[in-house]
Amino acid sequence: MLDRIRGNARAAELPATVFDFDLDRADHGEPVRPSWGGELRRIAGDASGGTFSACGGPVL
Repeated sequence: MLDRIRGNARAAELPATVFDFDLDRADHGEPVRPSWGGELRRIAGDASGGTFSACGGPVL
């Protein structure tokens, strides 16, 4: 679903402006590893430099 939103500029604008969930800011800059050894997939970022990551199902 995120790939479909990314492909539509108007659809991507809503979460970026209302929720500060910007799909174009997925780069964190430094490696992040969860303590349980799983894999994180970066999906979005916010204005403060934070990153939203998916780990299987939940978003961190």
